[in-house]
Amino acid sequence: MRIFKVIISFFFLLSCSPPPEVVADQPAPEPVEKEEVAAPPVAEPKPVVAIDSSGPKRAKKPSLRPAFPQFDSLAHDFGEVIQDSVLRHRFHFENTGERPLEIESVQGSCGCIQGSQPFLPIGPGEKSYIDVRFDSRGRQGAEYKYLLVNWKGNEEPLKLEVRAKVLLKEKK
Repeated sequence: MRIFKVIISFFFLLSCSPPPEVVADQPAPEPVEKEEVAAPPVAEPKPVVAIDSSGPKRAKKPSLRPAFPQFDSLAHDFGEVIQDSVLRHRFHFENTGERPLEIESVQGSCGCIQGSQPFLPIGPGEKSYIDVRFDSRGRQGAEYKYLLVNWKGNEEPLKLEVRAKVLLKEKK
């Protein structure tokens, strides 16, 4: 079968080629004059740029100011009060930082003073407050108490002061 294919291919090639006398009768081709084509302009070589292969660079984030509560005042004086009074005051503040302010704790200097803190983070530029409750029961004379305010990212607590002059109740 293989031999058969080879023989057929051979006869096919012979039949496709022109006879030798036809090739000899044809005139030789005339040489073609070449037109000169202008070469394309050569671009100026670009300067070599050094590539830093030390690894990927991360874009530096702008430094954000840490959260900070700016209070309207750090102290409150109740003045003269009658013994056994429960007094309240609200310390207002604004977060002047560029990060959310998270107050972690508000601790009183003794059991007679308590503070309540906001439980949700205070965004940059937002305002909030800390409520203070001072119980003058069993107290007498000049009283100085304070609250320590701790917030996330701060090492030293902020002190809020409360003063009062507790007067004895008149006995009936």
